[in-house]
Amino acid sequence: HWDEQVTLVNITEAIQTGRMLPQKYNYPSMYFVLGLAGLTPDIVRWEFGSVLRHEKSLREYLQAVTKTDTYILRMRKIFLTISLASGIWVYLLVYFWRRNAYEALLASALLALSWELGYHARWITVDCVLQQFGALCMLMLLLYHIHKRFLFLVLASIAAGLACSSKYPGGIFLLPVLAIGALDEASCEPKISLSRKLLALLGLMMIFCVSYLI
Repeated sequence: HWDEQVTLVNITEAIQTGRMLPQKYNYPSMYFVLGLAGLTPDIVRWEFGSVLRHEKSLREYLQAVTKTDTYILRMRKIFLTISLASGIWVYLLVYFWRRNAYEALLASALLALSWELGYHARWITVDCVLQQFGALCMLMLLLYHIHKRFLFLVLASIAAGLACSSKYPGGIFLLPVLAIGALDEASCEPKISLSRKLLALLGLMMIFCVSYLI
């Protein structure tokens, strides 16, 4: 997949220059953060492997690692695991909504066993990562609708911010968070002042922005 090569080039450039984000990128930084996370075992191996430390610097070692098939396969496993978590979120979403384990299993299977997800999730791309955070956001919104606890709106805002950090269109998940926060709070607690409602929505937007930036 062409995104794999873009990711690997950007990570290699970051190791070489010391800049955490490359100068040119088509997506926000989620793919880049996951790429760096894939280097963690190699950093630990270098730190505790005295022979490697005498042979080359950490920067030289990591630059060599990013060109190996082992690193690429490790990265694919990371993206695959995160992407397939969407099946769990969909199962829980339908189960809490319908209270029927069979319907939840069917919904989860339709997604997790689909050709589209199975094909795309195995590459180092962020499309299915975005889908996973989107499903998690919708699950949190459903839990808020059921339990009326503001914490679930906060978690939904975090998931929406992480979705946006995967691909920019993921920012659209902030809209249902704000809409449900405004309309549902107004209907279940009419005594809340307008200023407090606006302050709560502003807080959700700030949580979204912080999650995206992190």
